[in-house]
Amino acid sequence: MSRIFCTGKIIHYNGYMGNKSKRFLIWSLSLIVVYSIYSILKYLPQKTYNSILVTGEFRNLYKIDIDKHTPLETSKLQVLHDDRTYGEPEKFWANLHIGNFQFDIPIEHPYYKLLPNLSYINEKKFTILTLEFYGFDKKVDFSISFLPPQSLPFSVNLQPLFEIPIFRTNLEKINSEQLWIDIFSKDLKLPTSEVEKNKYTLDDLVYNLYVLYFRNQLLKSDVEQITYGHEMQLGHVKSTRSTENNIIELVYIKDNQTVYPIEIKTRKYNNHSIYFRDRFLQSLKLKISNEDDSIEYYSQFKTIKYKDQIGQRGMTLLLASWSHKLDDVRYFKEIINYLRRGYGNQLQLAKLVEFGINRYGSDFSYDETKETPMEKVKRMSQKELEEEIEKVKRDEIMTDTDFKSKDEMIDYYLKKAKESKKNIDNTTKRKVID
Repeated sequence: MSRIFCTGKIIHYNGYMGNKSKRFLIWSLSLIVVYSIYSILKYLPQKTYNSILVTGEFRNLYKIDIDKHTPLETSKLQVLHDDRTYGEPEKFWANLHIGNFQFDIPIEHPYYKLLPNLSYINEKKFTILTLEFYGFDKKVDFSISFLPPQSLPFSVNLQPLFEIPIFRTNLEKINSEQLWIDIFSKDLKLPTSEVEKNKYTLDDLVYNLYVLYFRNQLLKSDVEQITYGHEMQLGHVKSTRSTENNIIELVYIKDNQTVYPIEIKTRKYNNHSIYFRDRFLQSLKLKISNEDDSIEYYSQFKTIKYKDQIGQRGMTLLLASWSHKLDDVRYFKEIINYLRRGYGNQLQLAKLVEFGINRYGSDFSYDETKETPMEKVKRMSQKELEEEIEKVKRDEIMTDTDFKSKDEMIDYYLKKAKESKKNIDNTTKRKVID
């Protein structure tokens, strides 16, 4: 009996110990499960986030399709020269409204010459106007290209992930100006420090993906460095297309849901180029194109002296005027006609005539097959007059004379033409008419 009792006690004791072990095991397993769930909730979003940055997509739960993230260097926009004048008289520069921008530009500079370079994108119905500035060595020191505007609406309805109610609510609270700044300045890589990494919430990670989505929508693949210029309120990109001789940068200015990009090219190791680049960025402002400015610049062109009309000042004012009416071929034709009357405009004419042929199918020269006899006489007389003007210029006669009007200038050179017997006599005119 005692054995049985003892055995019973042993059995009873062993049963007690078994229940305690089960409770401990269940408690341990529960703790492991809770910790596992905590770890998953804590680290899975970061792991998923890093996966999206590397692959550009995540399709297990809520589909997101974003171009994979290329690590970019962010820095402060460098503008080296605080002295705007750089020791130059301000009369060499003018602040003009060209296209959708207003900025400083050489208007009649002793060093810079303007070379307009145009191209037409048929599918976008857009004319890219490039202003190239070259110095005495005929090499381009600085160029500005006005690229087609881009639409960039900040909306959460672009990816399913952003439409999840809890994320959508937070994203819609984001200030659009802050989002625009973050596109060019926010570092999307997670920190290596665990302490810093743990500060990122799920909302932070989703917002980073939101920034990445719009960054990829806006920027091209040839991006080396991104910057935001707070003082100038512009996004800035240094391109990988830069060469050992030139730095290529892109500037972006946003107005509502439209982004206006500019590509600038700066010649390296050249003080003139660097100063031009800095002055351009410091003076650059967005000013949407309007026809009133076209009329204003054309009026200015008509009031300047004839010798300026056929030179750099006249061409620059006509280009500024035409930039607000790019579909009006009459402005473009007038630029060519005045350049043909000037001296030393061969480079400019070659570029513009090439564009005229490609865009309009014409070089805008006189068509002798369609002119009347009297029109031909007038053209030939004008041609002889212009040749005489060129001769006078080459001989450095009257180079510093200031004419009060175009008529006064023409009268002067007509007298010179008669003296040198270069005008067309009445006999020649009669022959042409006959």
